[in-house]
Amino acid sequence: MSSGRTKATSITESVLAPKSQEFLLKDWDGAQLFSVGSDGSNKGNKKFFLLTMHYFSATEGIKHGLHDFYNDNDETIEAIATRISNILQENGLSINNVSSYVADNASVNFGKHRWLSLLPAIERVLHSWTALRAYYLSEGEEECGKIVWEAFSEEELESFPLWYVYFLHNLMGMFHDAVKKLECTNVSCTELQGVMEGHSSKLKRRREDKFYGRSAQVILGNASPSDNRKFREETVKTLTWCIEYLDKWYDLET
Repeated sequence: MSSGRTKATSITESVLAPKSQEFLLKDWDGAQLFSVGSDGSNKGNKKFFLLTMHYFSATEGIKHGLHDFYNDNDETIEAIATRISNILQENGLSINNVSSYVADNASVNFGKHRWLSLLPAIERVLHSWTALRAYYLSEGEEECGKIVWEAFSEEELESFPLWYVYFLHNLMGMFHDAVKKLECTNVSCTELQGVMEGHSSKLKRRREDKFYGRSAQVILGNASPSDNRKFREETVKTLTWCIEYLDKWYDLET
């Protein structure tokens, strides 16, 4: 069987895709929880997204399938979340039954994906800092953005931005450890409270003790009084924001 591009597109969009979606929803019916995943790819000046479902079938075990495929040039987190929510609602599915979200092959729980994704990025920056500094110095100030030049033109022990990178590396490590505990395959609901309480307590102790990670503490010893004070004020604000973020999304009192 062969057909032209227009006919093949029409058959795919009008027959095969709806039928595939129908089979998926029929098979899914009865599953209490499910995960959704999305990924985007560029085709010319258009951005296409696919939406997948991952769920448990009582008769066949863990299953997954393609649920939707759409075009949207808005790649913001808000736009993707809104689109996913609308697609689920249109098919009689509740966002409240979504147990996790997968983006770019990284399986994460809602509200936690940013913490897991930041740590590897920060580790890569730290690992490459000396090489990055050598590169930007070779390029010269005129070829670098102002912020980039200020970050890399100073000696490493005097680079104010590097202090923040060390601090964020330590902070993201704490979140990463907590999230990994919550996402491991053998964690039980009875352990959730302990993990969250422990994580919140660590953040509060760091704020009270004014401890920002060993590497940051070492560099602070060489900082001027004004830089030292500015750094401490901003890190306290960051820790406070993190604590408030946890309190917003998880009630430690219940």
